Amino acid sequence: NLFENKKIAIAKDILHDINEVKGSIMLLAIDDVFKGYVVLTDNIREESSGLIKKLKMMDIMPIIASGDRQEVVKDVADKLHIDYYYSEILPEDKKQIVLKNKTFGKKVIMVGDGFNDAAALAEADIGIALASGSDIAISSSDITLMRNNLSAVVSAIKLSRAIHRVIRD
Repeated sequence: NLFENKKIAIAKDILHDINEVKGSIMLLAIDDVFKGYVVLTDNIREESSGLIKKLKMMDIMPIIASGDRQEVVKDVADKLHIDYYYSEILPEDKKQIVLKNKTFGKKVIMVGDGFNDAAALAEADIGIALASGSDIAISSSDITLMRNNLSAVVSAIKLSRAIHRVIRD
């Protein structure tokens, strides 16, 4: 990492504290001298647990693919009862996860809202972005949810399936 490359020292007690934190961490240095750190955390959306249950009832396997630290992603996956997750990954990795699942013959729905999700949203069979997300995520997706509520994902899937049935029949 950058701090190691620049040989910026961090006291052992602070490193211990940093390793215990559940959140994304930004290390701060001025003139190559460690000055502190900031912990960033996301709250799990209120509707997430219900969404995951509904997806599983629809035989859809949820997967988390996040750039966040392993401890943070595992904690979220455990709380939401999600069996498969990827942590500390880059945007290209998210795209490769989508492509890997497609090569196994799976239909892939990707839900995202950030710049880091754009390539995976574009590769998914159905890319779903939140309207509150970045412009590139929205332009890379097939569907944009106008309400900032993940429960609309189930409605979008049901609508897509109904349209597919009509076209097929």
